[in-house]
Amino acid sequence: MKVRLKWVFTAILAVVVAALVAGYAYISSYDLNKVRAEIQAQAKKLTGRDLEVRGPIDLAISLTPAVAAEDLRFANAEWAKDPDMVALERFEIEIALLPLIFGNIQVNRVVLVGADIRLETNAQGEANWSFDVAETAQPAPEPQSEEAKAAASIPDVREVEIRDSRLTFLDGVSGGTVSVALDTVKALRDGDILALEAQGSYQDIGFVASGETGNLSLVASGADVPVNLRGEVAGAAFSLEGKLAKALVSPEPDLKFAVSGDSLADLNAFTGGEDLPRYGPYSVSGLLTGSGTVFRIDGLAVELGESDLGGNVSLDLSGPRPKLSGDLTSATVDLSKLPRTEGESQGGSDGGNSPYVIPDTPLPLAGLNAADAAISLKIGVLRPQEGLELQNFTVTVKLVEGALEISPFSVELSGGTIGGNLGLDASRQPAKLDANFDIAKIDIGRLLREQDITRAVEASLDGKIDLSGSGGSPREIASSLNGRTEINSGQGKISSNALTLLATGLTQLVGPLFGGANEVTINCTVSRFDIRNGLMTSEALVFDSSTFSLVGAGTVDLKDESLKMQFRTSSRQPNLAALAVPFKLGGTLKNPKVEADAVGTAMKVGQIAGGVANPLAALGVLAGGQATGGGENPCVAALDKAASGEGSPGASPEPGQQQTPQSTQENIEDTVKGLGEGLKGLFKKN
Repeated sequence: MKVRLKWVFTAILAVVVAALVAGYAYISSYDLNKVRAEIQAQAKKLTGRDLEVRGPIDLAISLTPAVAAEDLRFANAEWAKDPDMVALERFEIEIALLPLIFGNIQVNRVVLVGADIRLETNAQGEANWSFDVAETAQPAPEPQSEEAKAAASIPDVREVEIRDSRLTFLDGVSGGTVSVALDTVKALRDGDILALEAQGSYQDIGFVASGETGNLSLVASGADVPVNLRGEVAGAAFSLEGKLAKALVSPEPDLKFAVSGDSLADLNAFTGGEDLPRYGPYSVSGLLTGSGTVFRIDGLAVELGESDLGGNVSLDLSGPRPKLSGDLTSATVDLSKLPRTEGESQGGSDGGNSPYVIPDTPLPLAGLNAADAAISLKIGVLRPQEGLELQNFTVTVKLVEGALEISPFSVELSGGTIGGNLGLDASRQPAKLDANFDIAKIDIGRLLREQDITRAVEASLDGKIDLSGSGGSPREIASSLNGRTEINSGQGKISSNALTLLATGLTQLVGPLFGGANEVTINCTVSRFDIRNGLMTSEALVFDSSTFSLVGAGTVDLKDESLKMQFRTSSRQPNLAALAVPFKLGGTLKNPKVEADAVGTAMKVGQIAGGVANPLAALGVLAGGQATGGGENPCVAALDKAASGEGSPGASPEPGQQQTPQSTQENIEDTVKGLGEGLKGLFKKN
């Protein structure tokens, strides 16, 4: 039996060798021009486009035959800009013969040199890689999974080498172009693992990468593909470690990622602009998981300079609109160290040339319609600028079909709190804004001290702001505003020296009413504005101290930012009554102008404010000491008395103001002129 088997195996081997020898003799004598014609014919049949093999074809015969061809051109779509979709200097492929006996395609080596691949779409979104080929009737195939179909269509490739090649994508809809240059790429298979090394550039941004991942067959099968990649791009180091399943059908990542670099400005190369400042270092890391349409990052950790951010975020692509959700926290967000751009330092993108304070820059409303969101954020310490520190900043953001809702919002500032709600609905035209904020016990003195402005003020503020408007820019919204604002201040102190911080000339104007004291006690302050269609009308503007009082009335038109305000003063000390100087404030928010009102023009508050309490009457109540005490704000009490008619009819500060000597008139004009110059500084941005 052994002898018989020996002869059987010998006979089979002889037949195989004879077949190989015969095949080698046939192929060696074969006309390679016929190979060229066959390749071109098959390409035409499969794609409907011409493939030219312009250069020579070399054939190496062995158990692993190799074919090399030079100067190949594959035609582009008729509407494309370039005549060739693919231009290739040299193509080499080596295939193992024995696996073909069992129906397997084993490619030992593929080499591409000087490949120039151009992918593009036209204005209608049609792609040049979509081939118009008539389909012939075929028997219905056996049902297969997407993974099985993909695996069956991918040969077993052992080694790939790419040199001096480029891939370009032109988006005919947006006009954008993406270019990837591959200087060298090497991929070597070892079992199911593919070792990778690559060097090139993305949009002319150099990169290097290396590591291991699964081979093409493993990727196509839908099984878990190991991933361990690392590299550098645009000055940033990156790494990916974990696994990826169903990569070609419905990706399911389970990947740890990390990115770090020295400066955010290095990433501007990806956007083609200069939006990111030269600030760092930075790092981002987390665990990316998903199930095809829903992806999640757990353990997100972001560090930027002295700032940090962490938590969990998710992206849901299963619905008609992407939805971003997250729960984020931060110990510190320090924006004060971020460098300001030239436009910011000059007060806007117009370089400070606009006659307005409120910018007319269009709001990015289109972005609100791009996705939905539900994010909560908590920040322990927030520093928007040097010397300004906010604590326990919390906000919940909801975005549904273009309607943005920030509710609730709260933050602690200088011992007090600011809270409220804000809504911006971009689903309607024009976009609608609704905002309301409550201010409680903000220590203004502490705030000024912390910003190293002055230590000469002690006061706390309470208030309420309720506004609504519509438009596509801050100016449009401001011009349409409706609502109310009210700011109140209780007892405190202010130094005469502190007046110089408000505006040049204010010390000369109000300082004499201090009566020789370095500081006075603030009894109260009230500012109330009613807003209708962008016109702010003062319902009450009252300041009362231990030695003097001041009231104002008038309008601020947010459409053109014009000011029409009048101010009167009164002294509690009769010997200082003649020093009380009335004045008018005009001009605009950016360029206010003050004019002397030596004869004390009467304020027509009833006409201005629609019949609300006359603040001049309240001024009389305050000067006469008729305001109620206790825990009640005296200014509010005085306004209530004036509204009820309890204020003295002659309470307006008439003594010393009906007749003004020429010398006093000149002094008033000089003082008011200085005040006007100072007020301009209040509204100009540094």
